[in-house]
Amino acid sequence: MNYRKRPRHYLFLTAWLLMLCAVSGRAESVSPAEYEKQLDKIAADLHSLEAQPERAGTVVAGLPDSVSVRSGPAEVNVNYKPLKDELAEFSHAESTNRPALLVRMEAYVEALRVGARAYEQPLSGLAMAQAKLKTVLGRPEFSRVQGPNAKEALLARIYRWLSRLLRKMAASG
Repeated sequence: MNYRKRPRHYLFLTAWLLMLCAVSGRAESVSPAEYEKQLDKIAADLHSLEAQPERAGTVVAGLPDSVSVRSGPAEVNVNYKPLKDELAEFSHAESTNRPALLVRMEAYVEALRVGARAYEQPLSGLAMAQAKLKTVLGRPEFSRVQGPNAKEALLARIYRWLSRLLRKMAASG
């Protein structure tokens, strides 16, 4: 059989295109403040659709598929796909159904805004729970609690092995 050899530049071009696709598929990364501004702009765009419903296509085109909100070491990915689907439905809906769809989309954006505010709040509940855990575990009755040492762990393994061995002998005989 005669296999044709592909030039190396085709392989390089293919690898480069795959990397480009991977980079373009990533979500835009923004700070919580930038995300709040983005939500404000989306809310304003949705509000403008009440008077100009024909702008729905422009609003959809201006929305990214998702955005990644970073705050310190944590990062949260927010998906705008449901909102984009609602906007697409809004653009094709009858004029009688549009107000209900608009209310649903505005409620969705408000839910995203509430989630963003909750995300920015300090983790006081978690910090309080950790402090309470430290005080409880710091009491005298927990001061002597420790895991098994090496000798105890070895004896436990030997006892388990003997137990399995004796169960097999009892079952077979």
